[in-house]
Amino acid sequence: AGFVGIVHAVIMAKQGNKVILFDVNEQRIADLTSFCQGKTDKLPIHEEGLPEILRQVYKEKFLECTTDAKKAIQESTVIFIAVGTPPNAQGKADLRYVEGVAHDIGNVLKEHPQYKLIVNKSTVPVGTAKRVEAIIKQYYSGDFDVASNPETLAEGRAVRDASTPNRVIVGVRSEKAKKLFEEMYAPFFFPQQ
Repeated sequence: AGFVGIVHAVIMAKQGNKVILFDVNEQRIADLTSFCQGKTDKLPIHEEGLPEILRQVYKEKFLECTTDAKKAIQESTVIFIAVGTPPNAQGKADLRYVEGVAHDIGNVLKEHPQYKLIVNKSTVPVGTAKRVEAIIKQYYSGDFDVASNPETLAEGRAVRDASTPNRVIVGVRSEKAKKLFEEMYAPFFFPQQ
C-alpha cells in the first residue's frame, strides 16, 4: 500500500475488479480504512483525483484494505508485488521485500493450492521473475505464472497515467497469463459502450 500499490489498486478497482490492498504496516492500513470510511482526510500520499476514487471504490466494495497476507493471497487470482526495492550498499536493488512476498505466496499456495498469476510491479532487475518463481517452487509445485508489469507512473499525475495509459508493458511466458493481462487491461483501451 505504498505509492504504486495504492494508485494501481484504486485504478484496477475503478475498472470493476475486486481488489484487496495488502500491507504489513498496520497503521497504514488503519489510516487508509479510516480515510475510506470518511473518518479522516489524511492519506499517506497526495495525488490529484485519488481521494475521490479511493472512497468511491471502497464504498462500492471493489476495494478492501487488509494486513492479512493469507487472506489477500488466497482470495486473489492475480497478485501484484508493489514493494520498495531501495538500493543496497552496493547500489543494486534490494530485493528482500520482493523475496519476502514470494515466500509468503509459496507458503499459502502450499496450504491452499490454486492457480495464481504473480506480477512484479516493483522496479526490479532482469531475472527477478525467475528468482520469484524459484522461491515459490520451494513450497509449491502446482500451476502458477510469474510475470512482469513495470509501473510507469509519474508523481503528481499518477492517477491520470494509470487511468489512461498510452501503453501497458508486460512480460509473460504462458498463454494463460497473457489472457489474464488482456482481460485486465482491455477496459483501459476498449471501454464498453
